[in-house]
Amino acid sequence: MTRLTPHAKSIIKELSELLSKAWDESQKTDDSDYWEREKSCILSLYDFNWKSSTGSRIVCGLSHTIDGKFTTDTRVPVTVKFEPWVKPDSRYGNIYEITVWEEAVERDDTDLFANIIDYDEDCKWLAMEECIPIYRQPPPKQDCRDFLHTQKGESIEYFKQNFSERGWYEHDLRHGNIGMDIKTGDIVLLDYGSYTEYKGEKD
Repeated sequence: MTRLTPHAKSIIKELSELLSKAWDESQKTDDSDYWEREKSCILSLYDFNWKSSTGSRIVCGLSHTIDGKFTTDTRVPVTVKFEPWVKPDSRYGNIYEITVWEEAVERDDTDLFANIIDYDEDCKWLAMEECIPIYRQPPPKQDCRDFLHTQKGESIEYFKQNFSERGWYEHDLRHGNIGMDIKTGDIVLLDYGSYTEYKGEKD
């Protein structure tokens, strides 16, 4: 199992605390641009391979090294999902994604999912082994993240069938949300923080 190095974990925790503080402050001000401005400033403190925002989460790709030190003990790059405001009992976000991962571990189905390697006890951040997304159509050129291109989509269709036959359901099984595990070559689900659930294996 890949582990974060102490150096990488301390930086992730620092950024998470700064983002949470900035979000809290944004709720006290009439400045509508405060959150976006502070978020951009905080994320510029360190170099990320790529960044995106989706819903309440900020998703960033950490490279193999930060400040000349490896981010993981296996040299695998990491995807970090920050969630400055966590919604308890939500069917979306870090809490839900961690819950799904723990069930996958219990069912020995971790080969279907991008591996979560660490997370905050308050679920304000989680770290995954980075996987390479697979697209039928190449993503926009401004998206600097690595990707694989499969015009016919065989790997995507195979994953959908395998995922379903093993009893799992996800409403967002599409190109870009399915990718390849860098270490194993397994085809996996990248984002399972919304409405992913185990429904039982098919007969």
